[in-house]
Amino acid sequence: MQIAREPRHKVMIRATMRAGGPRADVCVRDISARGMMIQAGNPPARGTYVDVEWAGHQIVGIVVWRRDRRFGVNTCERINVAAMLRGVSAEVLAPARRSAGPARRAGVARAMAGRMEFAVIALLAALLIASLGVTVFQTLSRPFAAVSDVLGR
Repeated sequence: MQIAREPRHKVMIRATMRAGGPRADVCVRDISARGMMIQAGNPPARGTYVDVEWAGHQIVGIVVWRRDRRFGVNTCERINVAAMLRGVSAEVLAPARRSAGPARRAGVARAMAGRMEFAVIALLAALLIASLGVTVFQTLSRPFAAVSDVLGR
């Protein structure tokens, strides 16, 4: 059983993209209501949030695949593809969802990812320290037990 995909529209749009660093020039190669295929000199890794801008439009999404210089982005909001293809600037994002929400959600997701990364590293450090403590205890308890036996306690 195959999942239905949104219809793709071949385009050639020069844009800029930010993916955790400085803005870079990219080319949007195709677009659908929920995503884009983008070409870049240095494409971001899978799972990276990207902010794509062109002609005053801002679209936020997450990289879902990467191959050579191309990568696919699943957008946070639906895109009004018909308006974009007509060149209508104010209607590119679907009207019911047009807000600053995607950028905020991407920031919140980045903050949450940072907290989760810190928690995992802290947990691993605690486990390593506990393991080291048990090893030191076992290593030192044998000689002290032998000394205690010799002294007759």
